[in-house]
Amino acid sequence: MTKRKEQNKLFAINQRMFYNSLLKEGISPTSKDVNRDSFYKYWRSISSTSHKYNEQASWLTTIQGSTKSLTEMPDVYITTDNVKEAVKRLINWKAPGRDKIQNFWIKKLYVLTRALGHMFF
Repeated sequence: MTKRKEQNKLFAINQRMFYNSLLKEGISPTSKDVNRDSFYKYWRSISSTSHKYNEQASWLTTIQGSTKSLTEMPDVYITTDNVKEAVKRLINWKAPGRDKIQNFWIKKLYVLTRALGHMFF
């Protein structure tokens, strides 16, 4: 197996061991060798310059032709009722998300459901 495949397998099984193996090889996620000024200079040179593209490229007409039949997607409005319906299907004691609130409490505390609904307006 190649090193890449071994690393992919290790990452899928145990991410901690994967990162530890990188550290043992001397590969650090935070390299001290990076010069901040050269970093900014490099990325500014890429992001600040405008580039013209070939408006006559043959692939553009192909893409335009294949997308003519597509209609514009209608606007989606999420209401408090939509959130209530979605919350009903949540599993109660799953691990909480970034808000650190268990699904059980979101279901029982209706103020949270309303607050979630208003976040989408």
